[in-house]
Amino acid sequence: MLGQNFEQIVAQIRQIGTDTDQVADGVGDQTDNIRLVTKREGSITEQVNRYAATREETAGCVTDLAGQGQQLRRLVETFSLSTERTSQLPPAPRRVA
Repeated sequence: MLGQNFEQIVAQIRQIGTDTDQVADGVGDQTDNIRLVTKREGSITEQVNRYAATREETAGCVTDLAGQGQQLRRLVETFSLSTERTSQLPPAPRRVA
């Protein structure tokens, strides 16, 4: 009777060991999954940061371009005024050779 109980206890201990190994494997798999998700989230964060930086650069370029457009408009206005004033001048005297 004692031997039979002992064998049952040993069998239960072995089953607990097997169950523990399976749980440990499952935990290891979950840990790997968490690492993959964390790595993926890091990659997404990097992409978002790159997009934000590109967007800021684009905004800077648009601002620069607007400034250059204003400068160009001023130059055109100045040229137009110069042309208008020049056309209002009397003709230059002719030189006799």
